[in-house]
Amino acid sequence: MNEGQIFKTRRTLIFVMGLFPWLLKNASAVGPEISTAPCSFPFDASQNGSVLDVQFRVKDYRNYIFTLEFHHQGGDEGMRVLQLVGDGTYKLYTRESADTDHPATPVVPNTVEGVQRVNEGLRTGEFVRRPTDFSGAIPIHLRISRSDSQALEIITDETIQTLGHFAGGGGSIDRMITVEALKPGLYRLQANTTQDSPRFVGIPIKLGITYNAKAMPLPLPK
Repeated sequence: MNEGQIFKTRRTLIFVMGLFPWLLKNASAVGPEISTAPCSFPFDASQNGSVLDVQFRVKDYRNYIFTLEFHHQGGDEGMRVLQLVGDGTYKLYTRESADTDHPATPVVPNTVEGVQRVNEGLRTGEFVRRPTDFSGAIPIHLRISRSDSQALEIITDETIQTLGHFAGGGGSIDRMITVEALKPGLYRLQANTTQDSPRFVGIPIKLGITYNAKAMPLPLPK
């Protein structure tokens, strides 16, 4: 190697060494990959103080179902987990009639839209729930906000008493937390448990975001 080649090699090495800190800085700035719904995240709902704080992306305007997924290996274990999760039976009444001698039950369809209508009625105080069994309840404080808005947009921020299950299969039994209509964009999900739920210790649990794949996306408002 002649003197000119040595000088060129040294100059290239100095350039690469100067570029290395910039590469490290920008590699760390990329951060973890953001999941797109449907997706799920590990969340130990059996312990008080468990915290989940993640971002997720929505591509279509839909009713998104937020769930607790109780995972199992099938067979006897699946039956045991199903028994622990429970059916979550409760009665829904109108607020005006709930504490009378003749409580009235509102009529809503057994669909995702019906669940959203119930959640809306519970938020506004139009409806009230009277659970029949609290033994498997897991209260969760859930906050969903839109991350790509110039002004902070809170979708929901409330503590929800979760009970029973609404779906199962594929190695998990799913409990509904809430249903929210979300437009395309980037969102932040923050969840935390507010009490111990020892009956679920040892069961792998995830917080899932899913939707009814058979339903068409909602029309975007003009």
